[in-house]
Amino acid sequence: RALDNGDNALLESPTGTGKTLCLLCATLGWRRHHEKHVAAKRADWEAQAEPGAPTLEQSCPRIWYSSRTHSQLKQVVHELKRTSYRPASVVVGSREHFCVHASVSRHNGAKQNALCKRARDENRCPFYTGLRTRGKKVNTNCCDIEEIVATCKDAGVCPFYKVREESKDAELLMLPYDYLINPQTRESLQIPIKNSVLIFDEGHNIEKSCETVASFEFTATDLAKAILEIDDAFDMIEQDLVTCEEVLGDMTGEQLMAHLNMLKRSLRALEDSIYSEALHHDNDTERMMAKKKGSHILQIFGRGSPKGDGIAPKDLKRISTVVRKAISVLTFSMDSTASGGLFLDKLQSLLVTMFRADEQELDKCYQVLIYEDSLEEGKGGGKKRKATDFFNNAAAGRTETPRT
Repeated sequence: RALDNGDNALLESPTGTGKTLCLLCATLGWRRHHEKHVAAKRADWEAQAEPGAPTLEQSCPRIWYSSRTHSQLKQVVHELKRTSYRPASVVVGSREHFCVHASVSRHNGAKQNALCKRARDENRCPFYTGLRTRGKKVNTNCCDIEEIVATCKDAGVCPFYKVREESKDAELLMLPYDYLINPQTRESLQIPIKNSVLIFDEGHNIEKSCETVASFEFTATDLAKAILEIDDAFDMIEQDLVTCEEVLGDMTGEQLMAHLNMLKRSLRALEDSIYSEALHHDNDTERMMAKKKGSHILQIFGRGSPKGDGIAPKDLKRISTVVRKAISVLTFSMDSTASGGLFLDKLQSLLVTMFRADEQELDKCYQVLIYEDSLEEGKGGGKKRKATDFFNNAAAGRTETPRT
């Protein structure tokens, strides 16, 4: 009834009663029924001529089956194999799950993405090349992640891009909650969810997943390491360790160094802004803490200091361009051991999230917490600060307790 009416349905059943199998069979059976209905409509010339006649996509929505982890999705695939249904299906994952390139697979995050792009652009990934020549011959239907990786690797085909290709026409897509809940991740899939059936298995975990996806934690260490990444990119350009035409595009090395210096000054100012916030003792957490409305994050980033200008919404496009090019510089060498822009990428993701919403929405959906890192008991009974060694080296000798 919920599928026919396009309604939400909340189903509860004890453990071991076959919830997964029931959800799969009911939804796939409903879709098969609609496929027959659409086929009959398409064969009916009179119905086909009607302005409001449903198209195949409108009447046969794809099914998104989500669970908390890929391990749980492996069990879903196992249950699917026990049924008589064999829909065009795929398990969605990230490069970290699928990459089989000898060098690129050793990394993660922004660095892995940049190295993957470089390997593809330079035709140095035999698996991506194999996808174009042998990809259609590889069958990954009704396979879990381990089976997809093994099958594609044996065939010399890139599992990540094979899955992306299969996702475009898949009837059933299986993926973790975060891929649907996180707007940035969802958009990166390039698959619309409009007119789709969304199933959240183990639904009691959704609230926590939503909180995790919507929240950001940016530590003093993250900020200091982002500044170090700017310094590393600056040094590489200054020492001519990268080919400007190949990495920087339409921007010269001097121009990018100027933009990197501007961003560095803004991050130094952000550091001052964070430490200018007054903290008070919180009895619940036993920490020095400040609690503010969500929109206060705009003041923290925007106020600036004598060290540099603040960061405002109008700066997002410029900073995104600088971060992207800095990551390209940092990952110029496939054998690079540096962080590859991991912390600059984290900063950019935070900026995108906070500037996406207006002040009212930020106040409604978010709260800003600024707190001192907790103290740990040392071996000798004394107390020591977390990340103190890092700050002595990277944060211009600050003596304050690091803040998050």
